[in-house]
This record gives sequence, structure tokens and C-alpha cells, in this order.
Amino acid sequence: MTTVLPPNKTAIETSIEETGSHIDTLDVVIDTLWDPDHCPEAFLPWLAWSFSVDTWDPSWPTDVKRKVISESFDVHRRKGTRGAIRRALEAMDLDLIKITEWFEENPQQDPFTFRVEVGTISRGLTDQERDQILETIMATKNVRSHLNDLRIYLQQMSTAPILGAALVTGEHTTIYPYAIISRQVETMRPFLGAGTYGAEIATVYPEGTMA
Repeated sequence: MTTVLPPNKTAIETSIEETGSHIDTLDVVIDTLWDPDHCPEAFLPWLAWSFSVDTWDPSWPTDVKRKVISESFDVHRRKGTRGAIRRALEAMDLDLIKITEWFEENPQQDPFTFRVEVGTISRGLTDQERDQILETIMATKNVRSHLNDLRIYLQQMSTAPILGAALVTGEHTTIYPYAIISRQVETMRPFLGAGTYGAEIATVYPEGTMA
């Protein structure tokens, strides 16, 4: 490899040059690396770091990772507000999110406190996911406000079950070529018949012809 470094080059300069010498052979489309929707899955952790994602879990499904990264910009732009907390939690694939501030409680709670309720439908949350929810809230809220209650629910579907039934009827007919499968022979009694025939012959001559 031809080098352009001076004789007094350092080891780190040599390493940088060796790394950059084959950058044009990498099979990566550069313009997708900064797009959360098209970035190769293997590079998503580095994209999340560059977007300053506060909470990250390598075990998340790929679509959740992309959504968290995509929402990061707006979350940071509104950081410290109720909306930022909601958007950050929505990106974590939570179905129920309710944020109640101190002046909305009855009776009112201590000033600058708030309560968060989150839930999922038909699936539970692991201890790690619960820790991530708390970590996300603490990283997104403003410094003045204090979380005094976090409730996590498993919400079951309230719709009545739908039952369905189907009935199929029909006849199965098999046609075979005609064949005699039984035969009955009747025995007839013999009939005898007889007849007789009789006749008389008479000859009549004229008178005088007999001598």
C-alpha cells in the first residue's frame, strides 16, 4: 500500500490510513446509514447512539428499534414536556399511556409531581422492560418534576368472543357397470299330450254296376 504519511508518522495515523484504504470496498449504501427506516439492522445501535437515544435494548424487535430512533429527534426537541414522555413511551410499543400531573389529581398532590400509567394488551412486561420504562421517564421529564407513582397494567381485550361455525353436507354416489349378482331358475313340471285319429272309408256304386 502506498502511503502519503511522513516518516515520523504515529501508530494511530498508520491505523487510520489502513482503515480508510479499503473503505470504497464496503458493501454499504452510505445514504441509508442515517435513515432509521432503511439503515441496515447491524448498524442500528450506532445510529441510535448518534441520535442520542436515551434507552436502548438490543433484544427489541427491529421495528421497535427503528421507531425509537425515528422518534428520538422529536423527543429531544420537546424534552421536559408531557408530550416528550408520551412519544418516548409510545416508541417502546406500549398500548396504554396516561400521564397525570399534580394539579389534575383530586385532591391535588404535591406541586410538580406527576403519575404515569402504562399498559399492554394481551402480553406482560418483563422486569427489564419495566426498568426501561422508568429509565425513559426519568431521562425525558424535566428536572423540576418528580415522579411519585408508576403503574403498569396488563389490559385484556374487552370485546366479546366471536364464534363461527360452518356445516358442509353432500352425498357420495358410486356407479358401477351392470352385473347380474343373483339368478333364480324356476323348475317347470312336464306336460304330456296324446291324440287319436280314426276314419271310415265307404264306397258307393251306382245300381247295376255290380255283377
